[in-house]
Amino acid sequence: MKNSCFICPVNFDKFNYAENLLDSYNKFYDDDLFLIFSDELEAKLFKEKNINKKYKEIISNITDEQGIISKKKFFGLNYIFSNTTFEKVGVIDCDSIFIKNIDYDNCFKNFYNNKKIYATTVNDHEFFLKFAESSLIFFNDFDKEKIKNKTNNLSLYFWFNEVPIYDKKDYCEFLEYIDYKNSYKNITNFTFDYVLYVYFLIIKEKFVLEDLNINTSFSLMESQKMLQPEIFLPLFKIINPMWIISTDNVPKNMLDNVFIKFHVDRW
Repeated sequence: MKNSCFICPVNFDKFNYAENLLDSYNKFYDDDLFLIFSDELEAKLFKEKNINKKYKEIISNITDEQGIISKKKFFGLNYIFSNTTFEKVGVIDCDSIFIKNIDYDNCFKNFYNNKKIYATTVNDHEFFLKFAESSLIFFNDFDKEKIKNKTNNLSLYFWFNEVPIYDKKDYCEFLEYIDYKNSYKNITNFTFDYVLYVYFLIIKEKFVLEDLNINTSFSLMESQKMLQPEIFLPLFKIINPMWIISTDNVPKNMLDNVFIKFHVDRW
């Protein structure tokens, strides 16, 4: 029995991407992919178009548009850790596809054993600062300073450098720390669920944030198409991620850990 699963928020406007994601998952795996719908109608419409496909559904009944993506992800995580035996969850968006079969239980375990989050300095610091600050408000003053210190004053960006993986024990501690039931209302469109979670992991010294010492337009993995291979590949090898934007110009022996493509709607 696997100890890991995937969840993915879905909305009507992205049904086509969600269908491609589901097709790719069914090609290589069983039905441990949970799709998070806003309501029963959305779930029903998707099921009618994908009647013979294997997946599980979570109905969030979230109507608040402010921060809805992160709220649906948190709802999905809460559901999984409260109603299933899964210990780790990969959280993806529907603009992703699975490209091969791999023991992702082992991949998730290796990620947690490594205990490193890799980051780069973003060029447009002012733009990304609002995302960092939106997560910072969930922490007390002492821990805010710790986060600023560990992120070089909020300039280190790690979002999308790796599949966001959540561990049950750490996640439950995280919910308690941020007082989720009462702080839920503070989630906005600038609150990235995984940024918030990683800030918790690094202040509790469960993970280390490692600076790759390069300036990028976005995260390193998102910047793949903007960097020359001789710059991108050595850093890609350090991260050894589970996903990638494109396998073009990447040696096959460097792709052993990769089983997902992300941002397929953009490249």
